[in-house]
Amino acid sequence: MGDPIAHSRSPRLHTAAFRAVGLEWTYHALLVPARDPQQAVPYLRHPNFRGANVTLPHKTAVMALLDGIDPAAEAIGAVNTIVPEQGRLIGYNTDKAGFLAPLAEAGRDWSGAEALVFGDGGAAKAVVAGLTDLGMRVKIVSRRAGQSRISYAEAFGRLAGCDLLVNATPLGLPPHADASPLDGYEGRLSPTLTGYDLIYEPETTPFLKRIAEAGGTVIGGKRMFREQAAASFRLWTGRSMPKLPTE
Repeated sequence: MGDPIAHSRSPRLHTAAFRAVGLEWTYHALLVPARDPQQAVPYLRHPNFRGANVTLPHKTAVMALLDGIDPAAEAIGAVNTIVPEQGRLIGYNTDKAGFLAPLAEAGRDWSGAEALVFGDGGAAKAVVAGLTDLGMRVKIVSRRAGQSRISYAEAFGRLAGCDLLVNATPLGLPPHADASPLDGYEGRLSPTLTGYDLIYEPETTPFLKRIAEAGGTVIGGKRMFREQAAASFRLWTGRSMPKLPTE
C-alpha cells in the first residue's frame, strides 16, 4: 500500500517467489491515497489477507490501524510490513536491516562519520535508526522546521564536510522523476562522498547521477529493496525467499 504505487516491482517479485515455494498467493499493488490511509482497512481485515508491505507516505500513519507493533518497529517509529497473527494485525520494520546491508559491504568504518538524510518520513526513520547504530552523526534534512531537522539551506552549507548523503524523499519518482534533493545546490560535491538513494526504480536517479559525476560512490536502492522484501517474505511465510532467475 502506498501513494504512488504504480512503479513498484514488489508485486512481480513476491508473486514469483510465492509460486516458487508452492504458495498460491498473489501480491497486489494497492493505491491508498496519502490523505486517507483508512481506505486500506477493508483489505487488511479481509479473511484471505496474509500480509502487506507499506511504502510512502503511510509507514507512520498505518501504525494507528494495527493491533500491535513489534518492539523494534516501535523504536524506529515506522512500519513497512504487516502480518496477521491470531486475528491481530502486527506491524514490523524490515527497512532498517535492508538499508544497512549495502553499507556493511562497503568495507569502511562508518563510526564517527557524518550523514545527511533528506526526508523525514517513515523510511527516513529506519535510515536514521540504522546510521545511529553504526555510530554516525546524523542530521535530517526537511522542509519542515523543528526538532532535530535542519533546513535545505543549512544542509547545503554542510555538504563539504559530509561523508554520506541519503535520499529518503520521493524526489526521483513520478511525478518528480527529474528532481533531486540536491537541486539548488551550486557547489562542488566531494569525490569522497557516498550517495545512497532508497529509490530502486529507476536505478540511476538524478540524485545519484549528480554524486557520480563528482567522482563519488553511489548506492542504489535495489539491494535494500531485495533485502527488506526477503525479510518480509520470511515473516509472512516462515520460509526464505528463493533466488529468482528474473532478478
